[in-house]
Amino acid sequence: MRNVDHIGILGGMLTTMAKIGYILGSAADDSINQKLALVLEEQAPDRAELNYIDIHQLPIYNRNMDQDFPRPMTEFKDLVWSNDGLLVVTPEHNQSFPAVVKNALDIMTRPWGSSVEGLKMGITGASPGRFGTINSQAQLRQFLPPLGVKIMGSPLLAVHATKDTFNTDGTADATTTQRAKAYMEAFTQFVEQ
Repeated sequence: MRNVDHIGILGGMLTTMAKIGYILGSAADDSINQKLALVLEEQAPDRAELNYIDIHQLPIYNRNMDQDFPRPMTEFKDLVWSNDGLLVVTPEHNQSFPAVVKNALDIMTRPWGSSVEGLKMGITGASPGRFGTINSQAQLRQFLPPLGVKIMGSPLLAVHATKDTFNTDGTADATTTQRAKAYMEAFTQFVEQ
């Protein structure tokens, strides 16, 4: 990813901001992953700026598009690369990540010859299942590194969401909030390197 300095003001002093884009693997109205993303944004350090990148309106990729890559796909790729890091907030469907996430990742590597070399990425998610999104995250961690993506190894954040995890006001329980804060500090440091 391009190493671009983004200047902000923190405590009256100029500081470098880490721009972090994030995509959501769920578009459900009551998505627990959308709730998790809001908590992550709230708990991010002041030197991080989070930017939502919508993947739900992207066309389904096929190789015939390579000759004349559709504008929404090109714009999506430009949005990803305008950030210093990309955070994938994904649910787990049938012990895997949703097709919309795979489609977005495929678009990032197309047309043929496009590269995600050096892209700094974090993977997180929430699920009602006992192990959170461990399986979907593990699958993403298998195929992304050979493409040149740099994935943050730890801490992991796979939230087992119960009826008490997220509150109606957009906050989360103390444990989830603390884990989100630690995760966002670590990911911000990761993209700053």
